[in-house]
Amino acid sequence: MFKVPLLHRSKIVSDEGFSVTVLSRYAVRYEEGGRSMLVTIEEGAGHIDIFHSSIKSWENDPGEALDSATDRRITQNLTSALEWRGWSIAVVT
Repeated sequence: MFKVPLLHRSKIVSDEGFSVTVLSRYAVRYEEGGRSMLVTIEEGAGHIDIFHSSIKSWENDPGEALDSATDRRITQNLTSALEWRGWSIAVVT
């Protein structure tokens, strides 16, 4: 289940332990377990493209690449949260 905090309308919080904050029409911040990453997007007319190449490492551990299971989970979490807010989503590889 998702919710939007009253005082932070650009943040989507999941009861599964992650959040997505829309920073601009070109970037979102994904947070999970005390870690975060900036993900490149492009928003336009009810649609968001998520650029998969920007999902590569945590900001606090940039030298460690994500394993494929973590990559899939983050991509799915981003997609689910943004779809919940009403956008149609495409993951651009």
